[in-house]
Amino acid sequence: MRLTRVLVAALAFAWVSAAYSQTAQPYPNQPIRIVVPYGPGGATDIVARILGERMTTLLGQPVVVENKAGGNGVVAIQDVVRSKPDGYTLLIGNVTTNTLNPIIVGKEMPVDPFKELVPITKLIEVPAIFLATKVNFPPSTIQEVVAYAKANPGAVNFNSAGYLAYSHLDFIQLQKRTGIEMTLIPLKAGAGGGQIDLINGEVHVAIQNAATVLPLVQSGKLKALAVTGDKRLAGLPDVPTTKEAGFEGWGTNAWQALFAPAGTPQPIVDKIFATVKEIMISDDAKKKFADVTMTITLSDSPAGAAKWLQSERVAWEPVVTEAKQLAKP
Repeated sequence: MRLTRVLVAALAFAWVSAAYSQTAQPYPNQPIRIVVPYGPGGATDIVARILGERMTTLLGQPVVVENKAGGNGVVAIQDVVRSKPDGYTLLIGNVTTNTLNPIIVGKEMPVDPFKELVPITKLIEVPAIFLATKVNFPPSTIQEVVAYAKANPGAVNFNSAGYLAYSHLDFIQLQKRTGIEMTLIPLKAGAGGGQIDLINGEVHVAIQNAATVLPLVQSGKLKALAVTGDKRLAGLPDVPTTKEAGFEGWGTNAWQALFAPAGTPQPIVDKIFATVKEIMISDDAKKKFADVTMTITLSDSPAGAAKWLQSERVAWEPVVTEAKQLAKP
């Protein structure tokens, strides 16, 4: 009888030990998802795929990029916040999806990215290009666009990735700053469709991230009037910055950042941060991102990322509040 009890106890201990060792396996021990709130090919998708490929190598587990477009990022964010907070579902968000939308929509937004996601690190900034069509539109500088718009009130139109997206806010600020009146043309088929409308002349001007539209400028399909940021783009050395064009302080450099569901254990957040940092400081990554006009702007820690995101919220809230009063949906 005693031997039986000993055997039963030994078997129970072995089962518990096996179960514990299975649950306590080092992270990661299964594939990781990086969710992108847009379709393939845009700046956010480019960042996710560069990062995912290198994370796969360093972590020894497949890192799969999933594109979940819809609702100005809400579909993707909902997917992530409803996932188990275990480090196996991550989000790459940007200034529009994770800062502007929550401010614009407020309590009507079905999720609260500020509360239900934790930032792991800022990743990159990508400059934007002020673009113009080549079809029946003479201006070739921002100053000429302003003069043309003053001579033709309301006749100059622009498109934007979404209502009060950062590019829309930039145009609202330009109109306020110069006293011109322009017309918003909503996108009919995403950023790619907006580029086609610009090429065809249905839209006169637009502001889009350089990573996706630089080839269209270099191939002569669109005019680049200026670029945001502190320096000219290597791929467009003759195109001035907005400051050089006489519009200092105007224009947004869009950022991308990595997020996890709130409640993700801190050791896992720290490991993801350390892995991403190792990737981003490598010469290979620097070249990859530079090739697509992106600048690496890594946070110093997840805590630093949280402080940075809060500063973004504080900076954008008054801008959005004013824009709501000035904008016409």
